[in-house]
Amino acid sequence: MQNNTPIRFRVESTIEAPLRRLWAFYMSPDALRRLSPPLSFFKVLDPGSGVADRSVLVATVGPWPLRQRWVALHAGVQAESSFVDIALESPFAYWMHLHRFEAEGEGRSRLIDEVWFLPPHGVPRWVGRVFAATVLRSMFWWRHHVSRRAVRELVNGGGGRLAAATGLTPSGGQR
Repeated sequence: MQNNTPIRFRVESTIEAPLRRLWAFYMSPDALRRLSPPLSFFKVLDPGSGVADRSVLVATVGPWPLRQRWVALHAGVQAESSFVDIALESPFAYWMHLHRFEAEGEGRSRLIDEVWFLPPHGVPRWVGRVFAATVLRSMFWWRHHVSRRAVRELVNGGGGRLAAATGLTPSGGQR
């Protein structure tokens, strides 16, 4: 009998930046490209209307000749709080990713990523658990590292692209 309960993966980090700045980075047009690890072979073909309810993103993942389409629906967008992407088409039998953002005191935020997935059809669950312990762990380490660096660039005045895309100044206020 096959177990259809999704495997859960969770990672969280404290980010030394106000919630508003962290959220602004995730909403910037360049965020997904920056958050994708160099060897993930993730390429956005159509960003849809960005992170917005019912927006559909079309991408490819994997190296040639193993490249596959990834179509994700954004849903449940709650400004400066959370959003979900659900794979409509991907290598996985099921994939849902909850992005959560929480204020954590003066000038600090909590970035929480939770993923529920089922391995591709025919792939044993233990392979999925190994995938979560290795590939997902390193991928989300990268994403949280990039998130820290991106909000720090803005604070240190090196975030011209991010400041231009988000309308935020180094102090975190509107221009």
